Amino acid sequence: MQTQTDQQARGTRENNPQPPYIGPEIRGHQLTSPGQYAGQEERSCKEIRRARSSLLSYVLKLKKSIDAGHTDLAQAITQRFIQSLTDYLSYSHFRLLNSYDAQAHQIVALQNNTDVLLGFSDHYAQKTRLNLQLLQTDLEQLALALEVRFEVEDEIVARQIWQ
Repeated sequence: MQTQTDQQARGTRENNPQPPYIGPEIRGHQLTSPGQYAGQEERSCKEIRRARSSLLSYVLKLKKSIDAGHTDLAQAITQRFIQSLTDYLSYSHFRLLNSYDAQAHQIVALQNNTDVLLGFSDHYAQKTRLNLQLLQTDLEQLALALEVRFEVEDEIVARQIWQ
């Protein structure tokens, strides 16, 4: 048996290409005050910042291992980085699009960016032997893509805060 809220959420998805806002009542949370919701969003932002920091740490470690010519170490770090990147993309994409009112161009930018980042992930996830020069070039492109993504995500959050 579907509730009215389920029907409304499904109707919103069918008519709107942007994922619907999933309110606390749909998630099963009952809010007692507006501040409680703000606290949840603040925790989400902290989790995203923590995940970003982890990604950047992996990028730096990977760069150092490439510069030192340590192929095996670069391979291990690349695999950890890919897992961290995939987790970050899933979490941040879900959190931002379900918690904030993103504009159409921001959604398109995030989707295009996600495709680039997942392309890196797919390419290196199955590599058994790395070409360090190619990895360095791809890592530089990936770092630029992450910078763009962080800027778009920050725009979405800032727009919501200052409205």
